[in-house]
Amino acid sequence: MYEKSEGKNMSIPTKMGNFNIMNNRKDLHPYLPATVPFSIETMWDFISQYGEVIIKPSVSRWGKNIYRLSHVENEKYEVQIENSTITIDGKDETTKYFSTKIGNIAYMIQRHIPLAKINGRPFDIRVMVQRRKESYLWVVTAMIAKVAGDGYIVTNLREGRTLLHVYDAIQQSTLNIDDIDALISEMNSVVIMGAEQLAKTYPLPRIYGFDMAIDIHGRIGIIEGNLEPALSHFSKLADKKMYNTIVKFLNE
Repeated sequence: MYEKSEGKNMSIPTKMGNFNIMNNRKDLHPYLPATVPFSIETMWDFISQYGEVIIKPSVSRWGKNIYRLSHVENEKYEVQIENSTITIDGKDETTKYFSTKIGNIAYMIQRHIPLAKINGRPFDIRVMVQRRKESYLWVVTAMIAKVAGDGYIVTNLREGRTLLHVYDAIQQSTLNIDDIDALISEMNSVVIMGAEQLAKTYPLPRIYGFDMAIDIHGRIGIIEGNLEPALSHFSKLADKKMYNTIVKFLNE
């Protein structure tokens, strides 16, 4: 629960709200894929513009209940959730499907980012950004690549997921990156800007977790920013160096 701070709107954070906060910083615009609250109208608008979208809850954890909707051909649409895919004929039936599945739950819709892959499996990167108790200086303390299980589109689900060090993931992927250090440096700068921006609305948290995309062309994007990131990605690693750094910052 977040305490109220004078002059600050300290309502319960949502992923959609976090996106809007970050989107208020122009420097972040190149890294933020188009994202809006879900409605049937915005769904068809995004499909018309992008052909493929991600539809996900605005408040959720662990990557559950996330849909990928793709326009396949003519009036056929493909829907994937976890590792299951169905094809739906027609806009009317697709509208009925999502109206039934989502109902009145707060969802958001995001332009699909074609993630770089390792052996056909997409991966993204969780980056932890922290500050010490008496400091307003944000520091990247850890990052890990999350490789989706075979047939899955979401990297947070545990089924078959693999965790890799970021360098290893990039080197094993379909990417052809000449300067990995420069790419990681850019990613660090982006997440620090994201943390600084979120802190303007939520000044109390001292740790943020960002899910970062590297697309098939090597471009960086912010999938989402989280105010209460899980530490399990790092605590389960055999090498506890990053996890210990996170814990150290939490106690300083």
